[in-house]
Order: sequence, then structure tokens, then C-alpha cells
Amino acid sequence: MTNLLKRITSEEILPLFIRWYLLALCYTWLLIFPSGCIQKINHSSHDIVLHLSKLQAPWSDVIDSTEVLLILDNQHLEFYFKVIDSSRVIQHQEKLHQGIVHSDRVEIFIADPECSKFYGFEIDRIARLLSFETTFGEKPNLNWEPPSELINYKVKDTDHAYEVAGSIHLQTLEELKLLKNDELLIGIFRADYYDQEDLRKVNWLTWKVPDSENANFHLPSAFGKVRS
Repeated sequence: MTNLLKRITSEEILPLFIRWYLLALCYTWLLIFPSGCIQKINHSSHDIVLHLSKLQAPWSDVIDSTEVLLILDNQHLEFYFKVIDSSRVIQHQEKLHQGIVHSDRVEIFIADPECSKFYGFEIDRIARLLSFETTFGEKPNLNWEPPSELINYKVKDTDHAYEVAGSIHLQTLEELKLLKNDELLIGIFRADYYDQEDLRKVNWLTWKVPDSENANFHLPSAFGKVRS
């Protein structure tokens, strides 16, 4: 064992770490995509454009441990969320979007380069999707239907955690004029409800802290850039 350790030089440590990391990532994808693990890890480390171990909670004192991973290649923006959350809140209401917006969920927003409009994708822990388009400062158009090939995802939910993984088609983002010079303007958010009966009890979590005293993700300052 000692001789083996001696043979591992400092130049080899990073490649070894990357291989171990990708193997671990493969196992994570395997939990959600049992038939697609080999395809999902067919990326170099340079394809990983964002890896977070937690989100920020600027309007509460909650300690977060949400893991977020974004992978950007020449065909897709792949995403993965792992949320530790034992206060499971799911609402079922007459209108689907009302149930989703009052449930635990993760959110991906993608804005155009000029920060004039953005598209939102909100996925709750029982795999319901709320999608919309809107202009900054305006009410979301909840009647917007994303193209069928735009987003694919799966959810794994337990009593103590949930995982969301999927992909967004880059060609469609180009057609929507959201992709420019291999760069995307993205918002990463999470709604953490912790009382099934009192929907006022919610923690709002974000990658970038927006310029707002109250929880508001519909601002350009809530977005950050990722680039392949």
C-alpha cells in the first residue's frame, strides 16, 4: 500500500479525483435513470458548468444542503437537484398550477441575454411541472406550453428527500433566442414549505441573491451566467 501511494504523484491526484467523482455521479444518475447511466456520464469535467452544495436563504435563517449540478454540452443543458427535506408538503388543488406553487419544488429559470423576458420551469417532488413565459415585471403567462422536445425530467421522492434530474434541449433554447455565444442566463431556486396547513410557512432559496428586500425571483439580479 505504501508503494502504491508513492507512485501516485501530485499530477495524478486530480485525474483520479475526477474519475471517482464521475463514478459517484453515475451512481446518482442510476437511481433516477436506471437505463441511462452510461450515456449520462459521457461528459468531460469541462462540461460541468455549475456545482453547488447549498443554496442561499436570504429571507430566512434556514441552513440548506441542496445539491445542484448543471452540465452543458453541445446538445443539452442537463440538471440535477438533490434536496434533503423531511417536512414534505404537497398540495392538491383544483387548478394544477395552484397546487404546484404551494408545494415543495425546485425551479430553473432561463432569461434572454438582454434580460427582457424569461422562461420558468418549476418541478415539484411528485413530478408535476409548471412552465411559463414572462417579461420581467409582468405576470407569468401560465398558458404557455413548452415545445414537446424542450424538457425531459424524472423525480425520485422519499419522506426525507427528493431528487430531480433531466435535460433541456439547446436547439430549442436557440430558437427561443435564449442561447448566445454558448452562454445561458439562469436562475436556480427552491421553495421549501414546512407546514402542510399553513402555506405562509415557506423558505425561499436561491443561487444568486436578488436585489429585493422580499422574496422575488422575477428580477434580473436573481440570474447568473453559465457557459460551456
